Amino acid sequence: MKKFAFALLAMATALAITPSALADSGQPLGSSYSSTTGTAVTSSKLGKLIATISGSGTNPTTGDQNPFVASYTEDVYVGGADNCATCLNFEFFVSNTAASGSGFINSLSVDSFLNYIVDEGNLVSANPEDEITLAKDDSGIINLSLGSDLGAGQTLDPFVLFTTAKTYTAGTLTFQDGTTLNQAAYVPAAPTPEPSSLLLLGTGLLGLAFVAFRKAKPARPVLHLNM
Repeated sequence: MKKFAFALLAMATALAITPSALADSGQPLGSSYSSTTGTAVTSSKLGKLIATISGSGTNPTTGDQNPFVASYTEDVYVGGADNCATCLNFEFFVSNTAASGSGFINSLSVDSFLNYIVDEGNLVSANPEDEITLAKDDSGIINLSLGSDLGAGQTLDPFVLFTTAKTYTAGTLTFQDGTTLNQAAYVPAAPTPEPSSLLLLGTGLLGLAFVAFRKAKPARPVLHLNM
């Protein structure tokens, strides 16, 4: 019983200490960039390139005489000047490669960034469609509204989503003009337990270890005096 109590105590102590180590691994985003429009981004500051995905698709709306053609590349970087050494940055290159017509792209969205801090940076540009407004909804979907429609033959300046995520997985990049076109993308993977959760678990285990340790202590001998 004593061995079990000591093992439980060691596990609880490790979990209770872990949150401070995890908290130190992250740094505030935005020291070099900000979430506002007009922030210069250079790939050399994004960290090490670890993954790339590209695709192209046509707005599938039935009867649309002038569909947009969304062509894109997404690069995933780790580290960089504006993030912790193990945090991920997601860079996007988007074009409407329709040869002609009135089809356009007016917004993008990408899932799922729930429980992660996200900052957006994009290149300074005179093009109104490059004025990106970022918003994250309660389900963790990042919505990016363009300053004006991205028409046929136009290319959006690259933009970056700086995050506190440490791993990535398959997700969805959605192009919109009132209707939607879904394409494959890389997104942050589900987060590991938050430091506060680990602290709560560690505290609970400490309590269990204390109870187990007390039960494991031998009872003190009782001296009976016969009067």
